[in-house]
Amino acid sequence: MKKFYFACICLALLFLTGCGARVVSETEFNYAGGGTRDVQIYLSDIVSSVSEEDLAKIDEILKAAVPEGMNYAREVEKNGEFKYHFMFSFTDIEDYNAKVLAFTGRRHHATWATSKSVFTSDIDFSEKECSYELASWAVKALQASEYKRFTTLFDSKTPQESVFYLEEEEVWRGSREDPAFRMEMAPEVTRISMYTGFEENEAPVRRLVLDAEADKMQRLDLARAKEELGKWCEDINIDRANGVITLKFGDTAAFRAFLKKADPGYAEERLSYENVISPYAVNFEVKEEYRMSRFFGLFRLGTDYVRDYISLPELPALTVEHLSTVTNPDVVEGYEYQGAYPPESEYVLHAASHREVRLAGIDVSYSFDTPESGERQVKLTFEKNGCALTKAELERDLAAKGLAAHAADLEEKITATVVDKIGPGNVLRFDDVRDHNPAVKTRVFADLVVLTDCLPNTPEGVVPTEGAACTAQVKMLAAAKADSLSIGDREYAAREMLGPDGAGTVESAWDGEGLNLEIYTRERSVAFLTVCTVILLIAAVIGSGIAIYHFRKGQAAAAAREKAAQAKPAEKVPEDEPEDEPEARKEENP
Repeated sequence: MKKFYFACICLALLFLTGCGARVVSETEFNYAGGGTRDVQIYLSDIVSSVSEEDLAKIDEILKAAVPEGMNYAREVEKNGEFKYHFMFSFTDIEDYNAKVLAFTGRRHHATWATSKSVFTSDIDFSEKECSYELASWAVKALQASEYKRFTTLFDSKTPQESVFYLEEEEVWRGSREDPAFRMEMAPEVTRISMYTGFEENEAPVRRLVLDAEADKMQRLDLARAKEELGKWCEDINIDRANGVITLKFGDTAAFRAFLKKADPGYAEERLSYENVISPYAVNFEVKEEYRMSRFFGLFRLGTDYVRDYISLPELPALTVEHLSTVTNPDVVEGYEYQGAYPPESEYVLHAASHREVRLAGIDVSYSFDTPESGERQVKLTFEKNGCALTKAELERDLAAKGLAAHAADLEEKITATVVDKIGPGNVLRFDDVRDHNPAVKTRVFADLVVLTDCLPNTPEGVVPTEGAACTAQVKMLAAAKADSLSIGDREYAAREMLGPDGAGTVESAWDGEGLNLEIYTRERSVAFLTVCTVILLIAAVIGSGIAIYHFRKGQAAAAAREKAAQAKPAEKVPEDEPEDEPEARKEENP
């Protein structure tokens, strides 16, 4: 077939004269720059003077000489006119130039779509007229044959006509002129929309949608467009019928890979998405700073800004900082935040919601029945703050610290209570202290409640305690025989602790990590008092015996003197002395 085409060409050239011959070159391009070129030579009545035998021999000569990549054919029109074709196809403009060079031996420098991007390229075609040169190989073949005489009939000035088609649309027609035409091919992007959907429990989903002129999108080289966009994103959809190009980014990693190419100043820390959920904390944060100017430079833009649509989850304490030059350009269902920014500017978004279970209060209570027995109860109250903490998880995490707690779920709050019995060697520390007074025994009951020791271990660390209300309460019965109480930074005497009914309660607020409790009881030594009592009794008995002995001895002496006095004779009393003088002396000396 190829040789047949070339034979027709040579034959046409052989019989080409100024009368009865004409050359028409038809070139058809597709939007990718590929197509076919068909040089057609029409011969009229002059062909009738050539015998069929000569035509057959010429066909054989041309079939042997036809260049690789070219075909020729011969056909008879209805009006009896002979038409010869020499035709070749090409895949793109580079292939076209290469084949023209091979067929003619000269470069014609045809150009096509001069821009590197298919989205900014217009078809720009020009070349030197080369219809005659494309048949030069046939002339050379005939010159080397017995039909050399016929080459003199070929004249390069033979009337020629060139027609160029683009997807069946005629774009240029001329005679013996260097063909050139330009057609606007790149669709203008009339709208850029960025859709970003953030969900609390899922990776963000992004779509970058470019709406372009639908009529020009029909001309877009789809294969080349997908190849070009495939360098930026793996998930691409090009809807030529509606003029829509969509790039989808399934996760943050895919979007980062895109930004590494689209943003000359891209840095990892400028784009972050964090979504941590645990029973004790929820941390949702988006930080984004980037430019896409390099990517948008691929397109012919007919819009001044990028519409930005963001869908954020409904989270407590969610704060949003969104930098945009145009607010609420329009409304899109399902997106709460709308804004716009110029394609060449920087995009900034910061949205965050930080929530964590917080300690609302801690209550420590002591109850003493005796100086050495009682109960300590620690009650923790947590605010859930929108987190998913359950009582089973709280009990489990406290058990991991060796605390057997009972939890209760109160919707927005959750409590845990730890109860311990008080006794020597359990919970409280008991110390015996001797004073200088051997008759008094002092006993100290001491306890130190450390707040962090009571809190559960969480993946995020210790549960925050800022602002927690902490109280302590001590209940004591008279049987506890407390002498004084020190709790936190306050001290209480016995009269402040026990009321008229022999029982009392002391309450105290406390801050910081620890609560100190000290209870003092003072007891008299029973043995010491017993010994002292016995000694006093013995001393009393001995003293009483001595007193009785001396009393009786005095009585006996008096009786003896009286008896002796009665036994002596009566003496003569002087006249000048009164008669009762002896009696008066008796009274003086009984």
